Amino acid sequence: GQRILDWSWPEVSLTKVEFTDRQDQQSPTDTPGHRAVRVRECQGEPGKPYCKTLILTNTQANDSGYYRCFYQDIKAIIDGTTAASTFVFVR
Repeated sequence: GQRILDWSWPEVSLTKVEFTDRQDQQSPTDTPGHRAVRVRECQGEPGKPYCKTLILTNTQANDSGYYRCFYQDIKAIIDGTTAASTFVFVR
């Protein structure tokens, strides 16, 4: 079955904006000064069928930290198995 991917990030004040269809993904909704995490679906590839893209807007230094993509329906979040993390540094 299909698994649902989700993201977590260090700064709790960032607003999550999720785009689910192609029309929404093509229409920018950025407003000047608005800090947000934009999550959109992307095309998977053979052997790796699940894909989401994370886009940060109007970042600040306190947005630095680990950003993790994980399967929403699996309780054990293990980097390299059920999740992937990357460290983002914002100056």
